[in-house]
Amino acid sequence: VRDRVEYQVLPLIERSVSFAVPSIEFDGTLRGLPYIGYRMLPGRALRASDVPSPVTTSDLANLVFELHSVPVDDVAGVLGESREPSQWKARYRRLEDGAKSRLSEVLPSHLRSGVAEGFERFFSAGFAFDPVLVHGDLGASHILVEESGGLVGLLDFEAVAIGDPAVDFVGVQITLGSDTCAQVLEAYPGPVDEGFGERVLGYWWIGSLQAIPHGLDEGDGAIVQSGIAGLHERLARLFDR
Repeated sequence: VRDRVEYQVLPLIERSVSFAVPSIEFDGTLRGLPYIGYRMLPGRALRASDVPSPVTTSDLANLVFELHSVPVDDVAGVLGESREPSQWKARYRRLEDGAKSRLSEVLPSHLRSGVAEGFERFFSAGFAFDPVLVHGDLGASHILVEESGGLVGLLDFEAVAIGDPAVDFVGVQITLGSDTCAQVLEAYPGPVDEGFGERVLGYWWIGSLQAIPHGLDEGDGAIVQSGIAGLHERLARLFDR
């Protein structure tokens, strides 16, 4: 299903941005599984060592802003999602409810308390954003750069959605560090509401929480334990413990 979404939404993004995105040329089924394909885009994955030279934090901020400036009306029909902040927030309320029911047996009591405290802090940040088109997984490995330093493209739109612009700063924080993320956010030309930075932190720690039910679903204890370790580390950093 997400392959079909990418197939339809990428041409709409491509006509609105100056950087390259996948232009899908192949679409079919192989051995009962759907696939899409596109020609290799120019450039290589961004590295942390590329910032602040030759890639500046302003370069990154402008790239994110350009994506967020894609007209929402152009893509809403394809994505079929509510653009209301209240609906976006409700998704995380459901995630919180699911975490309480599914993770009670695998999380120690101090982490369950930390998760509850973390969600309380996350929801108290407020959700006063203007919904935009978000990449949903905007880490360094999905940002393409020329050797000379110019940003040339974005990859992997599997998580593309209409939602909170703050979510696109999480991958920057994880892959490039909190200091760089703060500088990119400071240079971001788009509107930044009062709770924006706090929601970035919320999406950051919640990402480690989401790895745990995925590991349970896959029956992979290593993923579960890695998720628990990541959750412990991020909550400790969140609350400076």
